Amino acid sequence: MIAARPLAIAEIFDRTVTLVVQRWRIVLAIVAITATPDAMIVAVTRGHDTTRAAMAFEFVTVLLVGALTFSPLVRVGGDAAAPDDLGALLRRAVADYWRSLGSFLLVYAVLIVVLVGIAVVVAFAALSAGFVLGSLALPVTVVGLGLAACALVPLLVVTSVAYANVILERVSPWRGLVSAVARCRQASLARTWLLGAALLIVSFVPALVLDPLLRGLSAGPGMWWVLLPEPYLTTATGVAFGTIAGAVAAVDYRNRSEGADLHAVLDATATNTGSASASAS
Repeated sequence: MIAARPLAIAEIFDRTVTLVVQRWRIVLAIVAITATPDAMIVAVTRGHDTTRAAMAFEFVTVLLVGALTFSPLVRVGGDAAAPDDLGALLRRAVADYWRSLGSFLLVYAVLIVVLVGIAVVVAFAALSAGFVLGSLALPVTVVGLGLAACALVPLLVVTSVAYANVILERVSPWRGLVSAVARCRQASLARTWLLGAALLIVSFVPALVLDPLLRGLSAGPGMWWVLLPEPYLTTATGVAFGTIAGAVAAVDYRNRSEGADLHAVLDATATNTGSASASAS
């Protein structure tokens, strides 16, 4: 059924919660696969995983493992025909692996280019303000950094939608990014910014809260093991939920551009899940 009314941001997250609850076993299994390499790094380094070598190894591990495990989360969030079976989802993830990895690399490259560009502009503006404004240069620079940070928020939506497009539509990483930019431009900037802020909160706040808390507890002698649950907790509460929400948002943007109804697409997921459960029983 064609519907002109798009989903509100709250409805996107409501859909995400529904999908996570419906497929919680699959989500938790994917979380376990995704987070175990990080937990192993914590165990090997006995909690000293903030060294440069450990962080570099962790980044590479997250990149390689995430390219396999993030695509099933996207299918949970945006593929109405996604199987309700972990093995089948992982087999599809293997087939999607190189597109997934390529999309990761492209997204990181875009983020680096944008961040470097913003840093250059802010640094130049700060130097100019120092000559012109004198003592007012510092507050002006802080305001500029705040505005630059705000400008990055919609980029999170674009990159999330781009990755989901690559998986759901089986397109190249570049095509996924181009279509994401085109679809996000059709929506209002205010809505995209608010959605990006919401994705930022659900994806990163759990880690920002849990990390200092657990590291404080691990400061005691022989207490490094307190850090072992952190990768599982942050992946479950932040990364997995944010990835599924990004996939729901990608379907929303696609259906906005095509004039389709997101409810019709995602309700099929619940129907398929219910049918599969009835057949199994």
